[in-house]
Amino acid sequence: MYKISEFAKMSGLPQSKVRFYEKNGLLKVRKDINGYRYFTRWDAFRVNAFRVLLQYGFTVEKAISMLDERQSGELFVNSLEDKKEELQKQIDLMHSRMKKLEAVI
Repeated sequence: MYKISEFAKMSGLPQSKVRFYEKNGLLKVRKDINGYRYFTRWDAFRVNAFRVLLQYGFTVEKAISMLDERQSGELFVNSLEDKKEELQKQIDLMHSRMKKLEAVI
């Protein structure tokens, strides 16, 4: 178990971000009688997985729900494939807009 200062150093996050993640449901913090927050290695795994999902373009809410859902590897891969298709559509749209701008310029 790690106190918030230790967990922040270990995860590379400022304590304010750790509290933000707790407030938004990513971390289920255990509190001691004295009010100290304690974190586990599992919490560190969740934070790292969460950060990766954000890098892939998922919203905070979707990333948390993906981590919370009990899903098979296949369902997780399907979520990633759906995100890939969504991003490809955005890329195609941007390419189309660039061509139109280039034609005008």
